[in-house]
Formats: sequence, C-alpha cells, structure tokens
Amino acid sequence: MRRMQGMSLAPPRALMPDGMKYFLRDNMIRFGGALVLAMSGFVALALISHSSADPSWNNVAGGPAVNRTGQAGAYISDFLWQWLGILSILLPACLSVWGLRIVWELRLPLWRWRPLGLLWGLPFAALALGEVTPPAIWTLRVGLGGALGDELDGLIHSQFG
Repeated sequence: MRRMQGMSLAPPRALMPDGMKYFLRDNMIRFGGALVLAMSGFVALALISHSSADPSWNNVAGGPAVNRTGQAGAYISDFLWQWLGILSILLPACLSVWGLRIVWELRLPLWRWRPLGLLWGLPFAALALGEVTPPAIWTLRVGLGGALGDELDGLIHSQFG
C-alpha cells in the first residue's frame, strides 16, 4: 500500500525547543506586566500633574494642556478627579501592585476578580467619603468621594433622611 505524503505516524517535530517556549512565554508575561506598570505610571502622572486650567470635558481652554501627560492625561485626570475624587488614587495604586506581581511572580492570582472587586468597592468607598467634609485646600467642586460619592450620599439621605 502506498503512503500518502505528509501522513506519518511519528509525532510531529516541535517548532522550537521547550526551553525556548518557556522563555518566550515568561517574557511575554513580564512584558504584559510592564505594560500594566506603564499604564499605572501614566495615570499617576496625569493625576499628580492635574490642572483645573487644562482643557477637559467641563473646561474649555484655548491653550495647550499643562498636564505632563498631554491632553489625553488632562482628560483622564479630570474625569477621575471629578467622578471619584480622592479615590482616583486607588486606580494607579492597584494597577502598579498588579503589574509588579505579574512581573515578579509571572502570575496574578484571581486576576478576573480583582478589577471586579475594585469596581464594586469604589462606590462604597465613595459613599463613605461623600459624608466627609472636604478640607479647605480641596479645590474641586465635588466632595472627597467625587460626583459618585456626592450622588450616592444624596440618594441615601433622600431615602432615609
């Protein structure tokens, strides 16, 4: 019986050795962690260099953005400060911890649940900070919990007095 070309019973040869596969996989995971760290650094720098004179959704300005991360950072920082208030610091903090764990340990346990926990925890923390009176140096028009905390605080007070 004639054998068909390319049809062999032998296992196929690997394209690269196992050591090379593990090396590439580990370095791609580290690269992903480094991207998360870079994103965290970008958001942190945008929040730190926030200026109320920058162009954003609630401020029309003709000049260039003063924010160190440019106009994109000005929009991001304005959105985070207005909506989350002081809680906006949690976003780059969580991202940097997650990125470091990915780079060092090559894994992030329960990675699907961590962002979900952050998203569920932010409204409760914003509600708690909505009760706190902002200090005199707080220049935003919203409270410490941002617009989210102010709205949730108003909702709770309207329902329960």
